[in-house]
Amino acid sequence: MEQQKVFPTACFGFDKKVVLDYIYEQDTAARAKEAQMEEQAAHLEEQMTDLQNTVEELSAQGELLRAQLYSEKETVAAIRSNYDKLKSDADQLVQVARNKDKELQIQLELNKQLQNRNSELENRVGALTQELLEAQNSGITAQELLEEAKAGWYREQTRKLALENDAAERRAGASRSGRAAGEAPPPGEGS
Repeated sequence: MEQQKVFPTACFGFDKKVVLDYIYEQDTAARAKEAQMEEQAAHLEEQMTDLQNTVEELSAQGELLRAQLYSEKETVAAIRSNYDKLKSDADQLVQVARNKDKELQIQLELNKQLQNRNSELENRVGALTQELLEAQNSGITAQELLEEAKAGWYREQTRKLALENDAAERRAGASRSGRAAGEAPPPGEGS
């Protein structure tokens, strides 16, 4: 704040010229200050207009970015859905391949067993053919040879049944001794 002006006094009050000079100085200073303030206001208004334009541009860019973000989120969701489906399909294909591999291993094992059995049968046929030739050379009739082969087959079947019966009796004996010792009977057997 400015200091108060002290006016010199004249006979009948203040000196008019001094008062008018003071008023003129104050008016000139106020007008200069007003012009300066108007210039600052115009400059600030220009800055405000620029800032408003910048805000509008940034708002438009923000809206554009929001739209892009929403679009990207939808794309990501679609990609994730496709990925999950493809992963599920791949897992199923892996399981199918494992099952096929197991089946192939089983088939290979069966094939090996069949080849072994075929070799055994071929050896047996060869041996029987040799025996037949020897029998024909020694004068044994086909009927006698057939009866001898049947007898050999019956002996082999009887031997297999005897082995199976012995194994069943051993299991039954173990089961009875286990029950006598307080063990539970094997599944499928009554007490």
